[in-house]
Amino acid sequence: MTMKVSRKGAKAQRRERVFLCAFAPLREVFLLTMSLLCFSAAQAQTFVSFAPLGDESANFETQALLTDLDNPAGLALLPTLAKSGPYVLIIAESGAGRVIRVSTDSPEQVEEVVANFPLGTFGQQPEYRVGPLSLAFLTRSKFVLGCKGEIPGADVLASYSLPAKGKGTVLTANEHDHTVEPLQTELATQVDDLQFSGLAMAGKNCFVTTGGQDSQGWILRSSVEANRLSKLRPFIDLQKAVDFGGPAGIAIIPPPRPPFLVVSLMGSRKTPQDSRLVYFVPSTGEPALNLATGLHDIISLAYSPSGQLYAADFSWHDEQSGGVYRIDDARVEGRQACRAVKIAAIVRPFGLVFAPDGSLFVTAFGAGENAKRGMLVKISGKL
Repeated sequence: MTMKVSRKGAKAQRRERVFLCAFAPLREVFLLTMSLLCFSAAQAQTFVSFAPLGDESANFETQALLTDLDNPAGLALLPTLAKSGPYVLIIAESGAGRVIRVSTDSPEQVEEVVANFPLGTFGQQPEYRVGPLSLAFLTRSKFVLGCKGEIPGADVLASYSLPAKGKGTVLTANEHDHTVEPLQTELATQVDDLQFSGLAMAGKNCFVTTGGQDSQGWILRSSVEANRLSKLRPFIDLQKAVDFGGPAGIAIIPPPRPPFLVVSLMGSRKTPQDSRLVYFVPSTGEPALNLATGLHDIISLAYSPSGQLYAADFSWHDEQSGGVYRIDDARVEGRQACRAVKIAAIVRPFGLVFAPDGSLFVTAFGAGENAKRGMLVKISGKL
């Protein structure tokens, strides 16, 4: 006997599967992969309700490893299989126009890696002084940097070879292996600024978030060939895909789950609690799930080694209202939703990266505007 499933019931089941992939790291989901990749934009669902925010920050230890930094933004951990530290971190000290390297066992020993990046601005009221914004490793010895241009539309992605540690070699910004630039004629007139604040590597693809507020913004994509980035191309027009903008954070759901592309949308910087998480099919760019979070301005995302999603809320309108949050499964009036739970009250957090031992490292601009109160913070606990 064959059971007939209604069309409405089938769609509900598909939505449920996406949600399980997003928030249930310990559930087996291999059998869901093929059905999930069949989504069309018309089937994408938006859930505008969210559960009340939680606060479990008392359960986690927060330690400032490095202080007095100038608007530190993106950071990346040198690829390693070691289950325990020390670890090497690469940090874009954006306001200083440089990239630095530190070891987690002696973070006070700062080593400059690349210097003399041009500076531009990021945001309004406050308006931050920034240069390089985002970081990701292309190989163990090469990293990709999202570089802020001096004027809107002048941003580029640049690849650098990491100098040997302890040799005193400092590259200048123009000593890159290669660069790729956006299609300015197609994009510059559609977003308020081409700021590469989010960067994620996924196999043979590099995904970048760029520009826009309210309903504007793009996800760009560059393929990776022979350890080089190819031409940067428009991939997802957020206004057409979800009619919501301000893209910033970007991450890939880790295996064994289907590798959905997860993007945080800040929306309007003047509107509180309007940040969303949108899940896209990475092969097509079609949206599968669109969730309200109750957070103000999610600027970065990261998955822990256990597969749990975390978010940094920059909170443009109120620097004291942000922090680092865990994103949990939730139900609101019987419908799928998410619940943001604060794990650390950090002022203007920007970059997130996990180490294999489960430690979470965070960069933060700190209080004030261009006040050189930035920090590198370590969060420990059950992450």
